[in-house]
Amino acid sequence: MLRSAVIDASPLISRARTGLLDVLNDAAETVVVPPAVSLEVRAREGQDDEAVSALATMPWLRTGPAMTVPGSIATWDLGPGESEVIALAAGTRDATAVIDDRVQSADLRVAPTLRSYGWEFAGSP
Repeated sequence: MLRSAVIDASPLISRARTGLLDVLNDAAETVVVPPAVSLEVRAREGQDDEAVSALATMPWLRTGPAMTVPGSIATWDLGPGESEVIALAAGTRDATAVIDDRVQSADLRVAPTLRSYGWEFAGSP
């Protein structure tokens, strides 16, 4: 079991739509949604969206702390959500980033990729 999973918008939205969001809850002790990811998902409010509903009704999806993305990650030119996911996972002991993009950088120690139910898990060991 993962200790902490930090999830990006695309995996959150796609798993909510397919009814597989509980897979992540079963796979991690803590599931964190960074603020930029929460904003991206909540922008879909009013569209009868499963991910928006999940953020409002599933207490195990925790909104992460406000943060500043380090320059070393900002230079990767990712979106704000992906950048916060990577920054939060890299700065949190035993955290794993749940993203839909492959990330490789000398600035981030990336654990081996694990595929499960279409998820890609990568993060700091």
